[in-house]
Amino acid sequence: MKERKPLINVHSVKVKIAAIGLVPVILFLILIYAFVLPTLRSEMYREKQIQTREMVTTGLGIIEHHYRLTQQGLLKEAEAQQRAKEAIKSMMFGDRKLDYFWINDYNNVTLAHPLAPHLEGQELSNLADPDGVYFIREMTELAKRHGGGYLTYKWQYYDMKDRIEPKLAYVASFEPWQWILGTGIYINDVEEAMAATRNKLLLWTLLIVVITEVLVFFISKPLVRNIKDATTFIVKNLAEGKFNVNVPDYALKLRDEFGDLARGLEITQRSLREAFSAIGNSQQKVSLSSESLAASSQEMSASLEEVAASANEFSSNAQELSNSAQMMGEMGE
Repeated sequence: MKERKPLINVHSVKVKIAAIGLVPVILFLILIYAFVLPTLRSEMYREKQIQTREMVTTGLGIIEHHYRLTQQGLLKEAEAQQRAKEAIKSMMFGDRKLDYFWINDYNNVTLAHPLAPHLEGQELSNLADPDGVYFIREMTELAKRHGGGYLTYKWQYYDMKDRIEPKLAYVASFEPWQWILGTGIYINDVEEAMAATRNKLLLWTLLIVVITEVLVFFISKPLVRNIKDATTFIVKNLAEGKFNVNVPDYALKLRDEFGDLARGLEITQRSLREAFSAIGNSQQKVSLSSESLAASSQEMSASLEEVAASANEFSSNAQELSNSAQMMGEMGE
């Protein structure tokens, strides 16, 4: 079965350069999500806390004013308390003027509630939000033990009966009358603001990624071409012994590391040409010397053959003289 090539070569220089271009973007995202967004969320919650606490402090001032009137004998306590309740119930705030204050006592009984008057006079210690938080009971404990504090719970969103949202409340006790004054603001806008900020950051990050990758493409294109040409020159030409192929002129004119590489390759190519030329000349000289030696050997062999022939002829003549001498001796006898 033929092996299929991957759509993206992860070992490609272009891919590696693109990955390097993404590193600062990734670090930016880590910084945003790990530090900036949590810090922004904390700051927004802290502003909400400061806002609720300052408003309760203002409300306590109104209650304190009516209490002093009783101490001065200007109002009876019941009348002063009623006036204080009415003043607190009238302190509506917010963009829609639907945010409010309420008053409970130390027995978890609601004494004043501008938007839910039917709760006034009821003992609400068993009132819980959808998550099972008995927030009236916890408000009373905060006021008794610590003089006040923050509490987060879920409550009906203004006049929308089918919508429940988280609410940040701050309560404080007024010890002389054993009252607990509280107010709360919805904090769903914090998460909505965070979501909007996060979406904007993602959009800007995506835009930065696109711009970065486009710049990386145009910057890396000539770099990759230079690397490819240099690699092709080395592998396809030098490695195959093709020393007559010149290094591209544009590569020699570069003023970066690739230009240094190209010029170094040209010097290497020239040196190899000279070395192989010298080797070729030496081989030619050796070949000529070998031919001369072969010719000399042939002449010497021919001379040796002539000497051998002369020696054989001399030996034959000597033998004939010996035979003639022997015959003459026999004839003399």
